[in-house]
Amino acid sequence: MNLGEKILEYRKKANLSQEDLAEKVGVTRQTISKWELNITCPDINQANKMCKIFNVSLDALTNNLILAKMDLQEKQGNKRFKVMICIFAIVFVLFIIETTAISFFYLGINKNPEKGLNTMVIMCELNKDSYEVAITYDSTNDIIMTGGSDYIFKKIIDTGDYTNFIELSSDIYNYFLENGGTCK
Repeated sequence: MNLGEKILEYRKKANLSQEDLAEKVGVTRQTISKWELNITCPDINQANKMCKIFNVSLDALTNNLILAKMDLQEKQGNKRFKVMICIFAIVFVLFIIETTAISFFYLGINKNPEKGLNTMVIMCELNKDSYEVAITYDSTNDIIMTGGSDYIFKKIIDTGDYTNFIELSSDIYNYFLENGGTCK
């Protein structure tokens, strides 16, 4: 039998309503209800007052009130921890989604879901010359296709074995940065 059940049992044996007991202990009726439902626990002074009212020992009433209170605090702590983990997981997922969306927007990726095609256009400058290449990834057939006639892009594309157009675009971008150029 838990503390709340004991308080309820002793209160009924004493023919007291929740309001009567609340008045004698110096708390509200809602507090007595919370104790009886094991939502909260009385402090040691309140438990002593109830022992005098019920004419029972503290041990008989509380059945280790301290352990009951510690158990209640542990349960509340576990709930808070679980809520914090859920919030962290949601924030992490939203961060990943936002980062991915920003990456796709920043890199100029256009999706064509009907055909499984993703196209990215990269525009770069090096030594006051402009270069442009379109990279298309066909997710249906796992094929990367490129368009553009500039030798620099062909040099980069021909030297790598690309299965992911993000990797290819990253190599193009890095090539220009390493050689003093810029890309959009």
